[in-house]
Amino acid sequence: MDRIEPTFKRTDVVVVDEPEYTPPRSTRFAVRLGSRLRKVGSELRAASFHRKGEIDFRQHVVIIRTHEEHLLRADVITDLELPRSGICNVEQRGRVVRFEAPNHEGGLELFILKALNRREAAEIVAALPDRVTAMFAPAKLARKRFIDAIERQTPVVWVTWTLIAINALVFIAMAKAGGGVLRGNSAVALRFGSNLGYETMNGQWWRLITATFVHFGFAHVFFNMLVLAQAGRVVERLFGNLRFLAVYLFAGLTGSLMSLLVHPQINSAGASGAIFGVVGALLAYVLRHRNAIPASIYTSHFKTTTVFIAYNLIGGFTHVGVDNSAHIGGLLGGLLIGWLLARPVDADYREEQQWTQLAVAAGAATVCVVLLAWPMLALNGGQARQDSMRYSETLMRLAADEVEAKADLKKMAGPYLKPDPHVTPAELSSRIRGRLLPEWSHLYDTLNGSPLPSDPATLAQRQTLLHYYDDVRRMLLCIEQAADANALADPQRIAQIRSYSDDARKQLVELNRARMHF
Repeated sequence: MDRIEPTFKRTDVVVVDEPEYTPPRSTRFAVRLGSRLRKVGSELRAASFHRKGEIDFRQHVVIIRTHEEHLLRADVITDLELPRSGICNVEQRGRVVRFEAPNHEGGLELFILKALNRREAAEIVAALPDRVTAMFAPAKLARKRFIDAIERQTPVVWVTWTLIAINALVFIAMAKAGGGVLRGNSAVALRFGSNLGYETMNGQWWRLITATFVHFGFAHVFFNMLVLAQAGRVVERLFGNLRFLAVYLFAGLTGSLMSLLVHPQINSAGASGAIFGVVGALLAYVLRHRNAIPASIYTSHFKTTTVFIAYNLIGGFTHVGVDNSAHIGGLLGGLLIGWLLARPVDADYREEQQWTQLAVAAGAATVCVVLLAWPMLALNGGQARQDSMRYSETLMRLAADEVEAKADLKKMAGPYLKPDPHVTPAELSSRIRGRLLPEWSHLYDTLNGSPLPSDPATLAQRQTLLHYYDDVRRMLLCIEQAADANALADPQRIAQIRSYSDDARKQLVELNRARMHF
């Protein structure tokens, strides 16, 4: 087995009258032994649980057996016998069980095991001695009291799972409506309530909230819900069900408002702004009630939240396509409302105190929304931003039409260089004149008639897209004329058609470089 690094603590075990040993229902449990212990913050943790083994309970000893499998030599089985009288400081964290036992140097060594599930971990803890050292006892008692208190305040965590279910159902409905699974469709997202400036600011204010339940593709929704499941359960325990729901929705609202303030021309969606608010509320809680939170819990949550916030904000600034303004808006909203709604873990917390706290939080939330909405409305009311938003709305509306036009082009006009014996020139000409040309002319005319964006880069992309539409139109017109003249095999006409086709491909390459997705 791996070496167990000693913690070099003095063995000051507090003797507690332990009841007569009663073996558990099962005296042997499969476990994985934590190895390569390293110090994280103020405590030791296992870097891995790669070694299989089992823990076996006897009358006076506890046996930890490890089984090392070797490919070219016999397996090695090692038994480590630990006297029950020396085991102390037992605690459980999910599937992980930690305890200490005396070593040969007179100190205590830390053992970390991972059970198959939480139930077996609890049985292992119940079978180990209930002894603690003088240094460990207060910390363990404080941690237990804190966890018991928040579980009494919030017995059932249901809001987090309800939010996850709603997000999942919306994503499934979007996929069935043509929104895509691996990669989202902007037009479908817009129909389901994404946050696009022109639509939102023209009376559809409900998009500020519905956008937090709309996602672009499976990866987007999966990773957002994974973070929500991890952070949401903790925050819901701390704040309570309804307060947690208020934190989530308010952070989603401030994230959407910040997104409109910074870039109203972008089609924004996703729960990440609200999730940043949840993490911000957790940070606000541990800062406001740091004196009431056990040191180990405070250190763990403070470090986790700050690392998460820093990592994701830096990633948002360095990666294209991430709506970091929504992250920042959600984070600030979560910090504010989390600080104001953070209830103490105190049985004497009176009802009138709760109403006072809720009233203050409601007033501050109203002021915050006004402070965000006022500059957003002032800036977005200008002609330049209005044109930019209308242009973006036009692109969203054209997205579905372009997908259909491309599919028809591939199906109807694909064989023109290799004549299909089943499609006569007259039929090909009729298809182009009756459907393909009207589709691509509609794309060109609609985009050409849209307001000009003020941003030079967006204006250049608009010209490239118009060039692409025009190339396809001209190519189709050449094919139609060649079909009418029964000259589809004419080298001169083929060269002209190829010229338009090649130029259209160049425009597509430029659009992809500019990360334009339609």
